[in-house]
Amino acid sequence: GEILRIVKDNGVVVSRARHIPMSSNQLLIPNEASNVTVRWGVEGGNLTGGENTFGQNILNAKKLFGRATASIESIEDSVVGLLPYIQTVMAEMIARELDQEALEGTGTNCTGLVAETGVNEVQTTAANGERITYIDLVNAVYSADDSSVEAGAAWFMHRKVFATLVAMRADAVSAGDEAGALIYQPSM
Repeated sequence: GEILRIVKDNGVVVSRARHIPMSSNQLLIPNEASNVTVRWGVEGGNLTGGENTFGQNILNAKKLFGRATASIESIEDSVVGLLPYIQTVMAEMIARELDQEALEGTGTNCTGLVAETGVNEVQTTAANGERITYIDLVNAVYSADDSSVEAGAAWFMHRKVFATLVAMRADAVSAGDEAGALIYQPSM
C-alpha cells in the first residue's frame, strides 16, 4: 500500500488515471462503438436508426517488476533506514515507467496516448518543442472535438517544451524578440 501511495504521489498519469480492479488476467470492458444520432421530423413520424451500439475493449493485466539488492549487514548497520529508501526509490521508478508507457507506449506493454487511435494530435512547427509557437498552443487548446473534454483536462509535455512555454512572450510570437508579456501564467 505504501509503494502504491508513493507511485500515485510521483506519477503524472497514475494519479489522474481511472483504476479498475481486476480479479483475473483479462477483463472485458464495454465501449460505445457508435453514438446515437438525432434527426428532424414531424410528430408521429418514424425515427429510423440512431441507436448507439456497444463493443468491448479487452483489458489485459500486465506485470511491472523491479529489483533491488542490499546485504543484511548494510540494512542492519545503516544509520538511515535503507528499506524505506529502497521502497521510495522503487516506487518513484515505477511511477516514471508507468508515465512513460501511458503517454508514449507503443502497445508492447501499454498503448499510450501517442499511439492510441482517436486521440487528437497537434503537430508543432518544429521538432522537440524547441520552436513551439503561440499558434501551436492555440491549436492544441481548440483541437478537441467536444467541449465536454475540457472539464478536468490536463497538459502533458516534456520539460523542454515547458521551458520554451515559460520563456515565451506575447510580442515575441511574430517579432522574435523578448519584449511583451509572458504567455505562461502560474495560475493557469
